[in-house]
Amino acid sequence: MKKMLRTWIQDLGNCLYPKICPVCKSPIRTWNRFLCYPCHKNLAYTHSWKMNQHPMHAIFWGRVPIQRIDALFHYRKNSPIQTILHRIKYHHYPELAEELGRYYGNYLAKSGKYQEVDWLVPIPMHPKKERERGYNQATCFAKGLSESLKIPIHQNIIHKSMISNSQTKKNRSERNRELAQSFSLNPRFRRKNQHFILVDDVLTTGATLDAAASQLLKIKGAKVSIVTLAVVI
Repeated sequence: MKKMLRTWIQDLGNCLYPKICPVCKSPIRTWNRFLCYPCHKNLAYTHSWKMNQHPMHAIFWGRVPIQRIDALFHYRKNSPIQTILHRIKYHHYPELAEELGRYYGNYLAKSGKYQEVDWLVPIPMHPKKERERGYNQATCFAKGLSESLKIPIHQNIIHKSMISNSQTKKNRSERNRELAQSFSLNPRFRRKNQHFILVDDVLTTGATLDAAASQLLKIKGAKVSIVTLAVVI
């Protein structure tokens, strides 16, 4: 009865104040939540949570030991996911990142593959950049994941101690060296044998997640998995 009443109230609210698709700006039906149907059908799901190991795992072979890697969508240029990520990052859509985290977290919870994880750790931003933007999109995404997975967030295990300059004109070794120096481990965190999920919005070369994971793996007995909204592969 309560569920029916909640749905009725939500439907009424959508009629009076329709939710707008962040991609095409058309009204969203209740059952489609974060996107309208035409935009949603153009999303490319990875379905990685159904697999023991997705091919994206190969990005980290020979770099850092990662337990699992999952991403909700494949990133494609000129696709809804590109617009979604741009809206979240540059147009003040933190609530969309949270909603996608809850949505994705339900898939991951049903998969049963993250039952023994201790912490969600969003990739940190430099404090100056976070103040300018008003939020960290990785933290917003992690909040939604936390609600569905029932795993707590820890935002103070690693810190971004340097502002990264533009990476476009640097080669891979230069980018990796700068990123490796930009993260630091909180010396006050003393728990051993913890399993962390690093959370970020998109996995591209893996350099940022590699650098952050390397810091977490300095903790005795630590294990690291990775969850992102999208992957470029």
